Amino acid sequence: MKIGPRKPSIKKSIKARTTGKAKRSIKKATIPGYGKKGTGWIKDPKKAAYNKIYNKTTFGVNPLSSINNSNKENYKTNYDVNNKNYESNNSYIVEVVGTQYTDAERILRNVLKDNGETWNTYGYHYHNLNLTLVPEPDNKYDPNAIAVYSNHPTPKNAKINRSGKIGYIPKNSGIILNEPTEVETIIKEGFGKFYIKVEISQFLEKEENISNLNNEANSFTNKVIVNKFIFSILAIFLGMFGIHWFYAKKFKRGLLYFIFYWTAIPFCLSLYEGIKALLTPTDGSHLIEV
Repeated sequence: MKIGPRKPSIKKSIKARTTGKAKRSIKKATIPGYGKKGTGWIKDPKKAAYNKIYNKTTFGVNPLSSINNSNKENYKTNYDVNNKNYESNNSYIVEVVGTQYTDAERILRNVLKDNGETWNTYGYHYHNLNLTLVPEPDNKYDPNAIAVYSNHPTPKNAKINRSGKIGYIPKNSGIILNEPTEVETIIKEGFGKFYIKVEISQFLEKEENISNLNNEANSFTNKVIVNKFIFSILAIFLGMFGIHWFYAKKFKRGLLYFIFYWTAIPFCLSLYEGIKALLTPTDGSHLIEV
């Protein structure tokens, strides 16, 4: 077992950041559980144990690695500090859902660009932006639905509209809202992802609504919105391997299905989940929570 500094290799470092990165992205998209923490112990325990000890007993001296790791630590530190401050100052915060099914990223990216801010995909960054909460009493599936819109003006000759639907406030959040209301939101973006958080205590008229929000927090934070037809097809035909849960980004549950696929349990559960999702009523978007 090697102890001490690792032999630096600029060639391998560049390869890991170019072709290696591309290959890992392809494998991550096609192989269930690839790149997730803990899967190495299942696939090859001996190699995983060796790598664990190797990483503990050696250290890198490659300048590219040190710069990259330093940047990641700085981003992580900034994220932790900002997130703690935001969470501590706001008691009742919800995260806007359904943004992956709208043009939210392009709208927000360009609105921030108009305001002189940049959308940096390397490291987490925070932005303050006013968005509008719009009640949808005519929504036949949820008359209490609250949509989130951007009403920012679109510059002349701009190809991308700055206004449009961003997403929804999570169901059962307890908001009482009778007319469109502009609110200040916090946008956290970086590493190819983004999140929109809204402080909603001002819209909770009764104490019982706040209590309901706390009691149901786990129910909507642990749920994701998926296309019911894709989810159902994957569950019925490939559900015994947990593919439908990988699609829903619930990797731990999908991994459990994959590990115990040789039993009849994952097959029965996935068949039930697929049929249940297929029979769930939806609007024209065919989106459901799972």
